[in-house]
Amino acid sequence: MINKPLLTVLTALMGVLPLAASAGALSPFKAVYEVHRGNLGLGEAEFSLQPWGDRPECMAYRAEAHPRALIRVFVGEISDKSFFCVEDGRIRVQTFQHWEENDEEDSYELRFDWDKGTVSYSHGGSMKLPADAVDPFSLHLAARQWLENVEDPKNVEPRDFVLIDEDEVKTYRLAVTDHGRIKVPAGEFDYVQIERVDDPKRKLRFLAAPSLAFLPIRVEHQKRDDPVFKTELVKLPEPPTAATE
Repeated sequence: MINKPLLTVLTALMGVLPLAASAGALSPFKAVYEVHRGNLGLGEAEFSLQPWGDRPECMAYRAEAHPRALIRVFVGEISDKSFFCVEDGRIRVQTFQHWEENDEEDSYELRFDWDKGTVSYSHGGSMKLPADAVDPFSLHLAARQWLENVEDPKNVEPRDFVLIDEDEVKTYRLAVTDHGRIKVPAGEFDYVQIERVDDPKRKLRFLAAPSLAFLPIRVEHQKRDDPVFKTELVKLPEPPTAATE
């Protein structure tokens, strides 16, 4: 199946509105990326971050993958939605929804109850909710906040992030491993290179642009010896339309 690696790459992305870069990782935006598996173009993915509900500290983070016609026969549409509020500068996820058009079994929802300290899984069961835990999607925003808040993003110690992934609690260790300048379809940018360094069997690397509040401009993902999935920014972020749940 193609959808699992495709999903992993798509959810490795995060964005921010460049005109509001000084406002940080939680500025509303909409951006478009193109996804490849080796030399094969799979399609486009649209990401957006928008206000959610009546509380100004609450946001909706969405991604929708639109595979090309031939690929869609095997993959179908894919979407992730994370609804969260910000408390004391920390992301507090309320609900996370993952949906795959051609795979109902792998579609699921997580509901976070911070008062009770539990998170429930739509396919059954609940688990203890660790402090500062996020879902697989809002992890990206939390990582961007980390880089925004250090004095020198090119020289920073690795950091562990705890996330709830379906019915499991996982820890990802991210580290800055390089920096430079690169050209992608959306333009030419300085970058810092961030990698997951705790699992040698699953390579995840993304180049984030400091000038765009650490917007990833390229993401590469590889599982063992499988072909590399590469995602690149093709359209600079722009203001989003009104959010709906």
